[in-house]
Amino acid sequence: MEKTEALKIIWVFAMLFAGSISDIKKHSVSSAYLTVAAAGCIILSVPAFDASLCFPGLLPGLLLLLFSRLSEGAVGEADAAAVCFTGFCFGIYTAVCLLMLTLLFSGIAALILISLKKAGRKTEVALYPFLCLSFAIHQIQLKGGI
Repeated sequence: MEKTEALKIIWVFAMLFAGSISDIKKHSVSSAYLTVAAAGCIILSVPAFDASLCFPGLLPGLLLLLFSRLSEGAVGEADAAAVCFTGFCFGIYTAVCLLMLTLLFSGIAALILISLKKAGRKTEVALYPFLCLSFAIHQIQLKGGI
């Protein structure tokens, strides 16, 4: 694995982990944090910039952002931004896998909470922790295990 790729993985994981803490505690992620995360992804992508990899990687996040706007905030815009900056760094395949794993894990958690009567249909679930978990699992799977 080349050094730039390893730095991107560490950067994105750190940003998702930090965002998870904020999302759990405050149910929001600051725009300053998102700016730093996006800037770091852009800077780390410059040495091996490939427009055919970076720009299509934005699509899943942009579609999630569109869904967020159309559903009046059912999914947070910061969650969509996280999928965008991950897709920009690693491409559309990683962004789609990240999004699908996140929806799977958050759906399972929501079903467990509802079945235990700890939450209702309208309860907000922090998505950043599931983004972080999904990213870690996807990277481990790509590298062939731990």
